[in-house]
Amino acid sequence: MVDIKTRLFFALAPRTDESLGGYIIRLAEANAGHSPERIMRSVFGECAQPRLDRSTGFAAYCRTEPDDICGLSGFWRTGHGPVPECRLGSVWVVAKPHMSGPCRAICPQCLSDDSYSRDTWDISLYTCCIEHQCDLVDRCPECRRLLIWSRRSLTRCHCGFDMRRARATPTSSGRLFVAASLSDCVDRSRLSPDTLPIATNLAHEAISFGHLDTALQIIWFLGVSFPALVIGKISRGRAGVPLSSALTYADQAFHMLNNWPRTFVCGLDKLFTSRLEKSNYEAERVLRFVRDRIWQLTPGYDPLNMRRIFQQQTRDLLKRANRTGSLRSLSSQLELELEPIPL
Repeated sequence: MVDIKTRLFFALAPRTDESLGGYIIRLAEANAGHSPERIMRSVFGECAQPRLDRSTGFAAYCRTEPDDICGLSGFWRTGHGPVPECRLGSVWVVAKPHMSGPCRAICPQCLSDDSYSRDTWDISLYTCCIEHQCDLVDRCPECRRLLIWSRRSLTRCHCGFDMRRARATPTSSGRLFVAASLSDCVDRSRLSPDTLPIATNLAHEAISFGHLDTALQIIWFLGVSFPALVIGKISRGRAGVPLSSALTYADQAFHMLNNWPRTFVCGLDKLFTSRLEKSNYEAERVLRFVRDRIWQLTPGYDPLNMRRIFQQQTRDLLKRANRTGSLRSLSSQLELELEPIPL
């Protein structure tokens, strides 16, 4: 329970698309003597993440309507799946690795227009501002330190530099595509069905018009997991993806989608061939992994036809391998396990 005597003196109204972390920084800035950490401890105790079940107490603490507080993005919950989830818009998504730390990056021009932290900035692979078409900034140009959530001002670094003066770097078309698609997906959760826009192409539809959590997983698979497999690296789903890495991942996801399915087919061919040079077991293991991941991503909605493309290419790869006398047993096993290709 929150002690009513410790409530903040100055109340602030949350914005519709504001992040919880950014809202707490604004509260600390408006109420002298309070830091973001102090506000967090006062409401959520020693919890590492703000839990939704304490949102009513948080609303009383900051003298704000509970419905307005519950509308903020950034609350966490556990017990509804194998891993913690974070709310973005009105939907819950797997927090790791799709959500970064709160307020880790900002758009200088957006802060100049209106000083509050947009909830989409907390998405790991949301790397640019679609309004100003510039990359987000996560490092102070003055002291070169990364921005941290515990700073006392949303617009200023700990060193005092005004981040609204930071240089905005023009973004790439790939990062802009990913950010715009994710933004549409988040906005979709806030709109009624009759006001939703129409997808202009297959790639955009694949990301923007499915469930937000599925969209995030598809982008992660195409931009991070699959490219890492192709070059023989292990991709670990960790939280707090650095912005410098996220920029590359977003470009890779766009490249895969923009050249679909050619890039995916070429990557699958290279992946299978390189593993086959090591052993039949390695080739079998990687095919099974990719297949299982695709099936998890497309349980009932597959606008990219990922299952069909994977099955066709896998059968072709196994036939070519059998010509050399290898993988005959593997071919029989996988052929039985693959689903029939629909006509």
